[in-house]
Amino acid sequence: MHYSVFGPDQSPRSKSSSPACSFIPRAHILTMSVPHVLLLCVAALLALLQSSPAIAKRLDHVSFEKPFDNIDGEGLRQIGDNYIYGGDTAVNRHFARLTPDRQSKRGHIWGKQKLAAKEFAAVFTFRISGQAKAWFGDGLALWLTTSQYVQGDNHGFIGEFKGIGVVFDTFINQEHSGGHKDVTFFENDGSKTLDQLNDMEKVGCMAPGIRYHEKNAAFSPSLNMSRAKITYTQADQQFTILIDADASGNWVKCYNQRLNIGDDWLNDAYIGISASTGGLADNHDVIAFNVYDDVIDSLAAQEDEKQRNAVDKNLEATLSKGSNDDKMKLVKRKYAQLLEDFEYQFTALKESTENTIQKLKQQGAEDEKRIDELEAWANGKVVERVHSTVNAIRDQVDTQLEETVKETAAKSSSWKTPFFVIVFIIAGVVAAGYKKYQDLRKTHFL
Repeated sequence: MHYSVFGPDQSPRSKSSSPACSFIPRAHILTMSVPHVLLLCVAALLALLQSSPAIAKRLDHVSFEKPFDNIDGEGLRQIGDNYIYGGDTAVNRHFARLTPDRQSKRGHIWGKQKLAAKEFAAVFTFRISGQAKAWFGDGLALWLTTSQYVQGDNHGFIGEFKGIGVVFDTFINQEHSGGHKDVTFFENDGSKTLDQLNDMEKVGCMAPGIRYHEKNAAFSPSLNMSRAKITYTQADQQFTILIDADASGNWVKCYNQRLNIGDDWLNDAYIGISASTGGLADNHDVIAFNVYDDVIDSLAAQEDEKQRNAVDKNLEATLSKGSNDDKMKLVKRKYAQLLEDFEYQFTALKESTENTIQKLKQQGAEDEKRIDELEAWANGKVVERVHSTVNAIRDQVDTQLEETVKETAAKSSSWKTPFFVIVFIIAGVVAAGYKKYQDLRKTHFL
């Protein structure tokens, strides 16, 4: 026996049916049993729930974002409890700077805990900027690897790693036979060297907007940043990179491929970020890294909308309309941006001042070294000159003394002959007188 789903006082038009059952024709509902209708409605509701966007869980143990308000016992800001940093990395409230805009710098941020996820979606927010207009480098890299941090020449990391890397390379190195991509995807099973990776054909995409010129009048640190979204799905082992170069909430697909090294290592992977400068330099700043345990996430759309609102520069026009609450929100947002811009400029001034002082100290040390070397050289020359002069005077005195002695000897030999003649004469007279005396004495006594 069939029952109507409506009561005796209801008609099909007066019934406010559930959206889950709206797909069932009303004529059919009138002829169906109640259990049958309920079963169809439940099935439809489950289908709707499955088709709705999933709410992914944020993996807090591998995620971080500004503001970095955690300060350790030494008074240094920290990325988070599960991240360490080193090299030239300095953590500010609104950004962590891996390298300043100076030559030969290296910095890193590395996770202490493993990713522990079979598939994931991650959004990496960063900023590459500098004073140079044409010549700058080297780059920033994001790593998922089974290795803890080891310093190397691969943008601050080693080349012989197991895992994947996404490199944001702002310098075109002509020595690499594999070509150049602004965003390069690396995959290594641990057997390839850095030279082999560099000589392989680069895969990724060009993204010139990921680097900002700080001398541009429109540059604003609170608004100018870039984002990269990386996703991995276990079912097809697809790894995908999307780029939002100006952090406007508009994603552009960069690259995707099936991982050739499998995914057995992924659950044990650490997340690392590194950057380096060489003969050329840039500021490499990290702002946030959020990881989710599901590729499809309804929160992503909300975050993108938040980014679009954050980069809205038409603040004055917005303040002229809307409610007071909306205006207050915009004023607070602008105030927060001013604080972030101030910190950035203050950090730049501080770094520049410290660099100038360091250069002055180095110059002073070099000048002092040169002065010491000059004094030593001068003292050596003076001593050498004095010794030479003394030796010359001594030789001259010896020569003159020898000549004087010879002259004196020659002159003294001219009076010796008369002297000896007189002496002989006197001696003869004395002898003759003495003999005469003896003769007279004998004569008188006899």
